[in-house]
Amino acid sequence: MAWFTLNALVVRLLCCDQQGYSSFWSANAALSAALLVLRSGQVVAVVAACLVINFALNLLKPWSLTNNALYVLLNLFQSVIAAAAARRFCGATTDLTRIRRLSVFGLIALVSACVEACVGTLLTALINGGGLLGLDFIQWICCDALGLLLAMPMTVVIAHSGLRRIDLSGLWRRRRLAGAVLPLLAAGASVVSFVFAGTQCYLLLYPCLSWLAMQFGPSLILMTIFVVSTCASALTAHGVGPMAMLAAQHGSWPGYILLQPFLITLLLTVLPANIMLAERARSERRLRRSEIRLRHASSHDPLTLLMNRWLFRRQLSAALDSGHRFALLFLDIDHFKSINDTFGHSSGDRLLQAFAGRLLSIAGECDGRAGRFGGDEFVLMVPIDSVADCARRCDGVLDILQRPYEALPGRAVTVSIGAAISTPLCHEGALIQSADEALYAAKAAGRATFRVAHAPAASLQSVA
Repeated sequence: MAWFTLNALVVRLLCCDQQGYSSFWSANAALSAALLVLRSGQVVAVVAACLVINFALNLLKPWSLTNNALYVLLNLFQSVIAAAAARRFCGATTDLTRIRRLSVFGLIALVSACVEACVGTLLTALINGGGLLGLDFIQWICCDALGLLLAMPMTVVIAHSGLRRIDLSGLWRRRRLAGAVLPLLAAGASVVSFVFAGTQCYLLLYPCLSWLAMQFGPSLILMTIFVVSTCASALTAHGVGPMAMLAAQHGSWPGYILLQPFLITLLLTVLPANIMLAERARSERRLRRSEIRLRHASSHDPLTLLMNRWLFRRQLSAALDSGHRFALLFLDIDHFKSINDTFGHSSGDRLLQAFAGRLLSIAGECDGRAGRFGGDEFVLMVPIDSVADCARRCDGVLDILQRPYEALPGRAVTVSIGAAISTPLCHEGALIQSADEALYAAKAAGRATFRVAHAPAASLQSVA
């Protein structure tokens, strides 16, 4: 309602000539947005308030009360048509910062304005007498269609989520203040260019706004175009600017009609390019996210989200190259097949996920690495200082991993661990083989325990 009041007030007080005509009427965009985004319980009150405000502001113009009421109802008529068509053809969210949706909405704005103009000129002729005026008909269509095109995309953004959606990113990402004052700078540029209309510098608005369209998102560019259009319309209505000069020299067409092609071409020059660049940026972001997801999927186990064999071996090789001492632990859930057969595969999967979560927590606490080689076989790489430190690590890991699991109420879960300690010039294959052999030794010793191979390919020594 506040947005409708602001638009109606600015147009009626600043952008209308002495006969009450303006280059565009943007307040209908607020009505259409209200019909689109508000709940049914709110729509009636908001629309009724907007109609009252519209009627009150129309009293400032030299119109009869009958014409005043007619224009208010016609504004509502066009808003209903535009909102219904936008919901039907532009999607439920009606995000008009997409080139296809904006193109469709442009057609909706034109058709709804034509229907309103036909009904409006016919009723006006019947009420006031006289024939249909072609100039009034053309002005009516251009005024209301242009108002919807200029204001509706920005109004929908604001109505959906407020000013926080206004995109200030781009070339000046680290200087958001420049983006915040951009509409004010554009307003100043349009005022200067229209005041000095004889220099034709108003044409510089095309390249300037086109350059800005390459640097900022659609929301901010929409606001900038709207501010420039409002300034140009206000100046033209008060006899300032190139269109007012042209109308004064020739007199066949009023300035507000001559301004409409300028505003339309400005909008169609700047906004489509800006939206296409934004769509390209969104596509690139989606591709990057897809690439990240695919890279993660190719290097991590889908069930537990731990590193898979390929990535873990790369991490293991890098750790060996660093020269730091660490222990490689092979972990196996004892009698996991029996658990699957007894409780079902879904319970088994939940156990694996909970087991992996504990393993990942252990790795995070000691700057280690955790992975899954397949089935119930897991691996853990942890930094150590000595063989005794490795034994303490294994004992602590066993204590954590053998605590009760919610996935298997009443069932004890035991774990066997085989550990191998890295040595200088040790190869990853030899270290893996030693840890695997240590795991088999732990199972042979009765499970629920651990064994440590002091060196790759060395004889196994019991530490439990």
